[in-house]
Amino acid sequence: MKQARKLKEEARMMLGNMVDPLEKLKLIDTIQRLGLSYHFEAEINKTLKNIRTDRISIGAWKKDNLYATTLEFRLLIQHG
Repeated sequence: MKQARKLKEEARMMLGNMVDPLEKLKLIDTIQRLGLSYHFEAEINKTLKNIRTDRISIGAWKKDNLYATTLEFRLLIQHG
């Protein structure tokens, strides 16, 4: 249990400390694929909300990147 709590906190810190929006989306996708997203619902929702509302850097990180665009679209659709 102690190790599990430690790993959850490390994942929360990773999600909070990442700067690149694409890397955040990849981490969220990985967490969901592992079936662990219920542990991080608040962090995931906060991150997706920040990505959605941050209109300044949107074009730069996903310009000409179909993977980034589709990943963002899928995650935003899944989380309303």
